[in-house]
Amino acid sequence: MSDLLKSLVPYVAYIGALISIINLVVNLRDRRPMLKFRQKRGAWFVKKDRMLLAYYEVYNPSSRPNAIRDYLLSYRTAEGLEIDLNTEECTLDEQKGNLRPLCIPPYSGSQFIVAGLSDLSLSSVAKFQVTIIDLFEKKYEFKLDLTRGGS
Repeated sequence: MSDLLKSLVPYVAYIGALISIINLVVNLRDRRPMLKFRQKRGAWFVKKDRMLLAYYEVYNPSSRPNAIRDYLLSYRTAEGLEIDLNTEECTLDEQKGNLRPLCIPPYSGSQFIVAGLSDLSLSSVAKFQVTIIDLFEKKYEFKLDLTRGGS
């Protein structure tokens, strides 16, 4: 019986080392900062004459805490010029938009509002570019198409 145990010990050690390496790879991969964004369901935006509010959900599938550090909102005119909207932190009807920093704990989510104020009328603009910068300087860019729903 002891000979059998002695012959199995090296294999058990190799299996233990292999499990440790797999565990290390999974943990290091899970520590990468990442955020997932989704438009809020239902009426997810409000567009007034010079102001845009867009409601989003952000999820942090990583084991590392993260935060939204900055918001950029822009649109392209018919002439091809890119116009940036003012995205300073604001409060509108008891709703806070563009919160900085917006902290997102590991394995959780939060709702937030991207608010933009323009010097020009936004009545004819339907497509916007949203850029969100996280704590680790990673940029998340996506299109905001107002022809797909909202109020």
